[in-house]
Amino acid sequence: MIKPIKHINLNEPIARIQVLNDDSIVVVDSNTTIRYLKKSTLDLLAGFKAKIVHQRYKSKVVEFSPDGIFFASLSSNCRESRLYNAKTKKLIARVNRHHGEASCVGIDPNGKNMFSCGDDGKIFALDIKSGKLAFTLPAHIDTVNDIAFSRNGQWVATASYDRKISIFNLLTMTPKHKLKVHSYPVMKLQFLSRHRLCSIDKQNRGVILSIHTAKVIKKLEGIHDEVVQMATTDDGKFLFLATKLGYILVYELEHYELLSRSYIKLNTSITALAFDNVYQSLIIGTSKGDIFIYDIYNGVKELKGLLARRDYVNIEKSFEDNPILKYTKIYEVFESVWIKTLRNAKVHLERGEREKAIEAFKDFKNIPFKSAIIQKVLKDYEEYDKFVLYTKEGRLPLAYSMVNTHPIYKETHLFKQIETQWRKKFTLARKYALDPRGADKAREILKPYRGISEKTKFIQELLSQGEVYKRFKISMGKKDFKIVFE
Repeated sequence: MIKPIKHINLNEPIARIQVLNDDSIVVVDSNTTIRYLKKSTLDLLAGFKAKIVHQRYKSKVVEFSPDGIFFASLSSNCRESRLYNAKTKKLIARVNRHHGEASCVGIDPNGKNMFSCGDDGKIFALDIKSGKLAFTLPAHIDTVNDIAFSRNGQWVATASYDRKISIFNLLTMTPKHKLKVHSYPVMKLQFLSRHRLCSIDKQNRGVILSIHTAKVIKKLEGIHDEVVQMATTDDGKFLFLATKLGYILVYELEHYELLSRSYIKLNTSITALAFDNVYQSLIIGTSKGDIFIYDIYNGVKELKGLLARRDYVNIEKSFEDNPILKYTKIYEVFESVWIKTLRNAKVHLERGEREKAIEAFKDFKNIPFKSAIIQKVLKDYEEYDKFVLYTKEGRLPLAYSMVNTHPIYKETHLFKQIETQWRKKFTLARKYALDPRGADKAREILKPYRGISEKTKFIQELLSQGEVYKRFKISMGKKDFKIVFE
């Protein structure tokens, strides 16, 4: 697990953390005390109190415009949602049209509209400048639990207790999909890059969806408790899930592999989560009022020093502590050193220089995963002398049998030589096989390869084609064109 690079405590539970377009973040606590903090230091830049008490933080109870000028909030009793000007501290508009409570709010990335979602399944959109109702989104038949926007502001998605996800195109003002990919109420949504959407249901089952095809791309594995917040890196490489028990899970988004179930572990519930692309940092808020900042690439500088000292054991340990480091250039360098070492050791083993091979491996031998590879390579090459002997004596079936037992021999220079010889002889045999009087010569050329299962099928097919070609020529001579075309 990685350690935070910054930490402060604000005493009250954190309801919202949002990265703004400038060099600041806005932090909102459960009493709607709003603080603008400098991203790099967490120093207080400005702040004020809105005097709205929030009892819940799983849904978006507060949302800011990207420039930090406007913010939306549920009222303390959740009977309405409100739009404020954060600079003047004045109320611009309120939405009290829901039959029941308002459940969450949202502001699109372009800062044009504020959205109010409710237990009645309705979603109202207000024009931020005028404060007037602009339009409504297609309603759900049950509580709207979450609302999310694509980074470019084209798409808005809503998740509901009715187990459906609604996707709407804000540019064309047309509905795109009404999806039912979950068997339980959908609780959380997060847009990813490349037109993908991540959704989590009440049973903590996560899926990755394609917005264009409306199909499930992947089901996420490894979620062990209630997911309360989600965030993704701006480059679309990683997805972070925060849980009620204080865990941060991290997934890579190329193959959707779970990198760690406990990338970060806190001793309290996580209530807010955001990612800052400028500093490549994950920002976490907790129920105890903590703000933690984690550099997701923390350790890269140390890795360079370890690499210079050939301290590969501690390099591997660093990758275990922070699996995201495996997606850096330094990991590529480390792996290239290992591959070169492995290749050089194999050359020594081919030459019968076992001690030199062991010496080449010395810097990697105490890394468990690589140690297992080293031991297997050394064991496989214990019989390499036999393979060399069988090859020199022309006992090719026995030589190929050893290759099947030890596939690593396929990488050797000797195996490549006998494969090149096989291709040359097969080409020569093909020439004779197509000569009506050359079948016996073709058989003679291929005789050393009889009994080699992977070669037998090629030999049989070649000789069979030779017989067909022989009948073809005879039929042409007799002008029996029916047989010719057959």
